[in-house]
Amino acid sequence: MKHIRVLSLLLFIGILPCTAQLKVVQKSAKKTPVWVNTTQKDYIVTSAIADNIERAKNECMDNIRKYVIDAVAQNVKSSSESTINQESVNSGIVNFLDSYTYTAQTQSANLPYLTGISESKIEEAYWEKREDKKTKEISYLYCVKYPFPSLELKKLVHEFQRKDNEMNEKYNTLEEQYENITSVAQIDKAVTDLNSLIRYFFDDVRKEAARNLQRNYRQLYNEISIHEISNKLGCYCLDLQLRGKAIKVSQRPVVKSATLTQIRPEAEEDHWNIHYNSETCDPTEENFATITFKLGNKNLSQTFYIDPEQDKVKVILSKDVYLTAETKTDSTLANISIRINLESKAAYTIDNITLNVPGLSMPLFIDNLNQTVSKGTQTVNVDYNGEVELLEKQNNRMNLLKGHLEIKNTEGVSKRIDFSLPFKANW
Repeated sequence: MKHIRVLSLLLFIGILPCTAQLKVVQKSAKKTPVWVNTTQKDYIVTSAIADNIERAKNECMDNIRKYVIDAVAQNVKSSSESTINQESVNSGIVNFLDSYTYTAQTQSANLPYLTGISESKIEEAYWEKREDKKTKEISYLYCVKYPFPSLELKKLVHEFQRKDNEMNEKYNTLEEQYENITSVAQIDKAVTDLNSLIRYFFDDVRKEAARNLQRNYRQLYNEISIHEISNKLGCYCLDLQLRGKAIKVSQRPVVKSATLTQIRPEAEEDHWNIHYNSETCDPTEENFATITFKLGNKNLSQTFYIDPEQDKVKVILSKDVYLTAETKTDSTLANISIRINLESKAAYTIDNITLNVPGLSMPLFIDNLNQTVSKGTQTVNVDYNGEVELLEKQNNRMNLLKGHLEIKNTEGVSKRIDFSLPFKANW
């Protein structure tokens, strides 16, 4: 406690000036208490002079806080897990004390053992109202006797070390987690937690380390990208990836589109499904939506495009249809071979074909074909097995063959395609 008594005595240097030019016009007691301007075991005795009594009292409380800070700094021991040495700890707190004069209330919030210092704990107080005989200026001397037993100091040192170890462990945990990020929320929390560490660390070594780690965490926002999983009509599926791995994001994205309606983002495990309605989309126009995630202070956006007819097989019939009857008379035709030219951007299956051929007594029905056709331009050959009555020969160049195909895409969706084409026949 020797250094405590020395510091207590130093607090009076420059505070009690020569009273020859001062006149005491009012005081709180008839006699000055014996403890004023002395050192007392297990007490902090300090004084302050200001132009009003409240300011003088507040300065006394600041002196007490400074005293406690220095006492803890002189007695604290760095833990074995600390990343700084004993000299750094003491130097940091002492430097903190040096710059404490005008920021005591703000700085003390970072040191939990100071929050218990209160005016209500002042055991004794004494004040004087003074007047300068020459200038007639009024000033106030305020003195306090504040209990600070050695046991209390031990408690404060223990609390400081406990808090310091806790903050060191929190930093070490965040440093380890940096290489194993599984969610955006984990990044958000790390950035927030590091703010409290930066405010707490009073030494430059740990404070700068915490700042660097926070910068690294914030940089992760820039490394996240949107990855397309699938783009099916009605649902766009995506995930967010960091360093080639999917990460979870709980924040709902904002999805905007000028043509898509009923947009509904839905989270599912580690990816998002963007459901929408495309019924009002014009297939001749560009249809798209923009997805935006808010990551920290950054917006991450991606645009996806849709084809409102992507589930519909587009089959174009072109050129002439060729009809060849294996057997023919003036009134009948039998076993007709049919050749049709088709073009499509996707594979499909022909189920049925119906042909209304001018001059024949009935349509040609060809059912249960189940004939698969590859994408691109293809020639399809089918046969009509049976007889049909020939009513009269037609001028094929002047008449069109009408009919329709019943097809289905690879997902089993059926569609009917009507057509009218010129034809050539061998009758």
